[in-house]
Amino acid sequence: MKARERVRWRSGASPPMRQPNCSPLTIRQENAAMKARMKEKQKAGGDSKALDADLMAARKEAADKRKAEKEAAAAKMAAENKAQKAKLKKCAPTPAPARAPACGGTRRARTALAHAAHCTALHTHGVCVSLGSTKAATDNDLLDDVAADGTSLADARNAKAKEGADAKAARAKDAADRASQLKNMKNNTAARTDNDLLDDVAEDGTSLADARNAKAKEGADAKAARAKDAADRAAQLKDMKKNTGARTDNDLLDDVAEDGTSLADARNAKAKEGADAKAARAKDAADRAAQLKDMKKNTGARTDNDLLDDVTEDGTSLAEAREAKARDGAAHRANLPM
Repeated sequence: MKARERVRWRSGASPPMRQPNCSPLTIRQENAAMKARMKEKQKAGGDSKALDADLMAARKEAADKRKAEKEAAAAKMAAENKAQKAKLKKCAPTPAPARAPACGGTRRARTALAHAAHCTALHTHGVCVSLGSTKAATDNDLLDDVAADGTSLADARNAKAKEGADAKAARAKDAADRASQLKNMKNNTAARTDNDLLDDVAEDGTSLADARNAKAKEGADAKAARAKDAADRAAQLKDMKKNTGARTDNDLLDDVAEDGTSLADARNAKAKEGADAKAARAKDAADRAAQLKDMKKNTGARTDNDLLDDVTEDGTSLAEAREAKARDGAAHRANLPM
């Protein structure tokens, strides 16, 4: 139980209500029971998420219980408030009796009057303070106070107010002056863009108008020069198209080489050399054809079947050599033993 709740309980208020049992074990048990009921409804073919009669009844009972607790708490609070009001009404101060003149009355009477005044100031319960003799806790009039340096707070407050009023007036005057300057600027200010730069003068004293005219003249001269050059080029092209012959030079015979020889003479010399060579080749071919014809006519069999008529390099006939070999062989065989 907190300290504030303990104080309220000791002062007569009801003790705080105990919270319901919300331990993790209880919550798990309730969840398990709810899951089991949902499974049974699902097996039976109903809506597993629909609330059953037992749950609805439990909810209604809990709601009724909460409602009854709220009503009881409200009734108890109303009773406590009523008792507190009655208690405060008993503690209210009674009017003080009329004070007797100081010069009249006996000593016992004066003592009784003093006791009655004391009982009026402090009630018998010891908790109520007389409101008639109590001053305000807040000093609502600071202007009658004096600072440590002897300055009156009223004078200081007036001086601060005067300074604030002067500063406010100065700000208002400055705002009016700025508004007047802004209005004057709006009325007398020309366009932000200077559309006429020709009246300006450069640092070297040259007028921008003269500089602009010089630039324009240079541009016009350059444009005229380009136009003239284009016209000259067009004329040259036209002349080239008119006077240029075929791209192929079909007559090279009128050309002359670097050594002064005419290409026509050189061509004729080359043609004569070619004709002479052609005639020589034709004559050689004719001679070769005649030799071949003679060879074909006078040549015998390709195979030489008679070697005896041949002659060796030392001039000896092959037939004589053959006969000498035969004689040598016969003599040798004759000398062999029997």
